[in-house]
Amino acid sequence: MGAHIHRLSIFSAKSTLTPDLAIVQVVTPAISPVYDNNPGYGFLILDSQNAIESYNFRFLQLADYHRMGTLNY
Repeated sequence: MGAHIHRLSIFSAKSTLTPDLAIVQVVTPAISPVYDNNPGYGFLILDSQNAIESYNFRFLQLADYHRMGTLNY
C-alpha cells in the first residue's frame, strides 16, 4: 500500500534494469472527506503464503449524504 490519491488505483511496476520485477502497488483514496472527496478504505486478505486471497473496497458516497441533509464531516 502506498500514499493516497482521490481514487483507487492499482499499479504494476516495470523496470528495464530488473525485467523480472514483480511488485504491485495499491494506492488508496483519502479517508478524509475534505474537498468533497468520497472517503474510502480497503481490506486486503492474504493466505498463509502471503498471496492475495481477496481485496474488498468500500467508499462513502458523500453526495447521497449532502442530498439527505445528513452531517458528513
